[in-house]
Amino acid sequence: MDVWFDEKTKKIKKVVCTGHVKSVQGQNVSYSEGMIYTGTDQKLIMTGRPKIVFDTGSTKGDGMFQKVGEK
Repeated sequence: MDVWFDEKTKKIKKVVCTGHVKSVQGQNVSYSEGMIYTGTDQKLIMTGRPKIVFDTGSTKGDGMFQKVGEK
């Protein structure tokens, strides 16, 4: 992982991760060969056949997705 900082603001400008990268946000997990995070727009770019695993078993709220067979 390589990290670049903005010298003036002392915040992360960019992070580049390579080789079997895993990103975790709560119960959701993303896997890819590489990830690039840009601090200014707070975007995460996944490269090399990314795989995203959502936690759809949560009982909190209505959830993001409907269960199969529901309308």
